[in-house]
This record gives sequence, structure tokens and C-alpha cells, in this order.
Amino acid sequence: MNKIISRYKLVLLLTLLLILDGLFFGFTNPLDVSQIFLLIGFILVGLTVYILILLLLRYLKYLGFKLKNESRISIILTIVTVIALALESIGQFSTIDLVTLLVFCLILYVYLGAISSSRRQK
Repeated sequence: MNKIISRYKLVLLLTLLLILDGLFFGFTNPLDVSQIFLLIGFILVGLTVYILILLLLRYLKYLGFKLKNESRISIILTIVTVIALALESIGQFSTIDLVTLLVFCLILYVYLGAISSSRRQK
């Protein structure tokens, strides 16, 4: 039983997060709740998106795609998704914002790659 749980740990975590998201967003009204609860909602969505992207990248790796840094790619894609969702939810999202966000995340990805390669050389 432990072997099955450890093998499907991310799938179980994603299922739990989806249930929590459904309960949280089902019982809260974004017009009536305080900003703290909105922040909690964005954190829940961020965690769910991160786990979902991580599972998709691991599945792609299982299929034969060569991915080196699946956790770093998951973090960058999660940042893009959650910031885009936050901007859309307040009505401030445009194509210029998306392009700017993608450029900044590309720079962040390259910068994080440079940091990790310099640590490996030491």
C-alpha cells in the first residue's frame, strides 16, 4: 500500500488540491470576502497549477521527451499562469502585459539556469 501511495503521491495531491479549490471557490464570493481570502485562493490555484504542470512534464518525460529541469519549467509556467489569472481577475490583462510577462519569465529562466550552472562548476 505504501508503494502505491508513494508512486501516485502527486496525483493524490492534485486530487486533494482540486477538491480544496472546489470547496474554497464554491463557498466564497469574491465580492464579499477580504483580501486575505483572495490571496489564499490565488495560492491554492498556484499550487494546483504547479502540480498539474509538473505531472504533465513528468508524463512528457515518460513518453521520451528530454527535459532537464522540469521543476524550474513548472515554476516559470506557474508564475505566468497565476499572474495572468490575477491580472485578468482585476480586469487589467492585455496582450502587452502577456508579452511583458513572458519576456520577464524567459529572463528569469535564463538567469536561474546561469545560477545553477555556476553552482555545478564550483
